[in-house]
Amino acid sequence: MSCPLCTLPEREGTLYVDDTCYIAKTKTPKGHLLRVMCVINRHAADPNMKEFTHSLSVLRDYMEKNCPTENFYLVFGTHGSIPEHYHVIGCDDIFTQEEAALMFDSDYVRCLIYGNKRKVLVGIPAHNEADNISSVIAQAKKFGDVLVVENGSTDKTAEVARSAGAIVESFTWSGYGRALQQIFKEARDNKYDYLITLDSDGQHNPTEIPRFLTALRSTNVVVGNRFLENDTTPVHRAAVIKTLNSIYGVGDTQCGFRGYDSKAINTIDIVDNGMGASLEILTKAKEHRLTISDVPCTVKYAAAQEAGKLLNQGLRLIESVYWGLIWARPFTIIGIPAFLSMIISILSGIYALTKYFATGYLVPSIALLSGITLIVSLVLGLMAFFVTTQRRLLKELKLNG
Repeated sequence: MSCPLCTLPEREGTLYVDDTCYIAKTKTPKGHLLRVMCVINRHAADPNMKEFTHSLSVLRDYMEKNCPTENFYLVFGTHGSIPEHYHVIGCDDIFTQEEAALMFDSDYVRCLIYGNKRKVLVGIPAHNEADNISSVIAQAKKFGDVLVVENGSTDKTAEVARSAGAIVESFTWSGYGRALQQIFKEARDNKYDYLITLDSDGQHNPTEIPRFLTALRSTNVVVGNRFLENDTTPVHRAAVIKTLNSIYGVGDTQCGFRGYDSKAINTIDIVDNGMGASLEILTKAKEHRLTISDVPCTVKYAAAQEAGKLLNQGLRLIESVYWGLIWARPFTIIGIPAFLSMIISILSGIYALTKYFATGYLVPSIALLSGITLIVSLVLGLMAFFVTTQRRLLKELKLNG
């Protein structure tokens, strides 16, 4: 039986041909706008150095001239459905998840990314993750520059990350929000087109980054959504996250796997130093009318944490949500309760005084209610005033500086 790749040029023609190799379209595009293969003319699965380097060079030239997207990949090291014939695949950077898994999560596939029209930064906050961060970086650096912001680690996270090929910035302070502030600063200062953030503990799968890059062509902020596919979220955690999701109108408010285009990078200014930064980013994105979309992502969960640690994280999250909402909408969150407290104080005070003048008896419970609600209204009113003043001050500083 004749080899279908050997007879392909005579049967269907080619896009390019020379003495060493030829280029033809693949049988199926697999979700790509352009997916072609460069096949060596010699019927063999083990190309010599000339055949290997020449086929890569020829395919790269073809993709640079014809690829409809800004970046493209050359995929080699796999024989596909015809193991007796060596070929290299060239494709644009539009992916289905199945194609991404095949290209970036297989022991039999090697990929090269080309194209420099879009600068991509993969930002990874890291704290005491020396055991996990190397594998995360190895996958992430296939898609762009990798920046690890190592904050307050007591292990060898920085050394391991640097050995794995990442740019590493180390700080003595700790805090997820502060790490994100530094990542956004580097993305702005170095004029990156896209920023991808993900966790350093292996919870996220870097091979899913193409989903975010594809979505960023048409939106400003892309949020990974663990609930769209193969959800394995523990029930207690899912309940809290989904409650927050309904409040913020976002599919997964607590997922750190996100993407930002240049407009979002230059618009979003993070203030929160802790875990509340995730919600703050979404709030500010909406304030600035940035578009937000979500894409499916997988999230791996480690062994069950101690109850004390879970409780501490839950309290910190509640605190972040509360203060985040106050900062975003001071008059709604504390202004309205202050006004209602004042109304109650006035009405109960009038009732107590009317009763006193009529009977000579002051009802203690009503008088106490009037006094307490008066104090509450004054405290909440002052809080609303100070928060509004600080927001105004920060806005003026940004405009003038």
